[in-house]
This record gives sequence, structure tokens and C-alpha cells, in this order.
Amino acid sequence: ARPTAGEVIARGHIEPKGRVIAVSGPPDGNSTVALVTRLLVDQGSKVEKGQVMAILNGYDLARQDLEVAKGSLDLAEKQRVQVQAGVGRASEIAAQINVVASRRAQLTRNKKDLERTAQLVKRQNASVQELDMRQAAVDQLTNDVEQAENALKALTEVRAVDDAVATAQIAIAKANLGKAEAVVERLQIRAPVSGTVLSVQSRDGEA
Repeated sequence: ARPTAGEVIARGHIEPKGRVIAVSGPPDGNSTVALVTRLLVDQGSKVEKGQVMAILNGYDLARQDLEVAKGSLDLAEKQRVQVQAGVGRASEIAAQINVVASRRAQLTRNKKDLERTAQLVKRQNASVQELDMRQAAVDQLTNDVEQAENALKALTEVRAVDDAVATAQIAIAKANLGKAEAVVERLQIRAPVSGTVLSVQSRDGEA
């Protein structure tokens, strides 16, 4: 057909107004190439910056590793809470509190008996031997109370070394989680800018 008046006929090619960015992904750690397992866009698709356009091989396994890493961190944090609170030993602590209370009561009674015996000895109504026996009982009960209190303290206090170990386990779990998150992110191809997909070079299962 002949051009009509006012028309201009020319040969050429159309270029996008903005720049063209080629987007590709790295291979996963067990492969030499990056295979697309799920393509989420097509030619002409509009995409926003940061939008996932394709999923690479190894992604599903990496997601599983990520969930395991999250669980490990959660467990490590809960274990530290247990260390700090002494959870799991509540019944032992309660029993030891009763032991301490019982021995203190015995010590109080024996101290009173010792005082009465000392007065009787002064009035020569009791023997020195009986006084010595009362004193020995008080000394023994004093020692028993001290041991019971130390046992209670050991049950309720947080040892610095235990807390340090729990804190280190959390740090390791956080590092593993960060690594797992990086692997998952690495196996997703995201749009670097907002725009339109001009062409798709790889389909599902292709490099």
C-alpha cells in the first residue's frame, strides 16, 4: 500500500524507554547451574521491585533447613529460660524449702533446751555431761541447717557457666538461622526494579 499524505514510513526497531536489565540467579550449592523449578512471571508481566520472579532448584530443601534452624533457635532460647528459672526442679525446690524449715525449727527447740540445761547446771540440778550433750546436738543441727540452706541455694541459683553455655547455644542457633535465610534468599530471583518483563530465557526445569 502506498503511504497516504502525512505518513512517514521507516525501518527500524523498538527499544524500551528505560534501561534493560538482565536478571539471572546463582546455582545452588550442589549444582553447577541454576535450574528454574518455578517460573512466576511471563513475557509482558508487570513486576514490582523485590517481587519474586522465579524459584531455583534446591529452594524447597533450603526452606526445610530454614524451618529446622528456626526451631533450633526457639529451643535454645527456651532452654536458657529454663536455666535461669530452674524450671523442671520446682518439686525439688519445694521439698528442700521444707527441709530447711524443719531443721531450723529443730535447731530453735534444741537451743532452748540448751539454755534451760545451762540454768539447771548452775543450780546443780543437771549434770555437765547432759549440758555437753545438749551443746553437741545444737552444733550438729546448726551444721545441718547450713547444709540444707546451701542445697536450697544450689537448686535456685543460676550458675554462670550454665548461663554462658545457654547463651552460646543461642548465638550458634542465630548464626545457623542467618545462614539458612541467606540460602533461601539466594534461590529466589527477585526483580531488581519495577518494570515489565521483556523476555523469558528459561522455563521450568531449564538453566
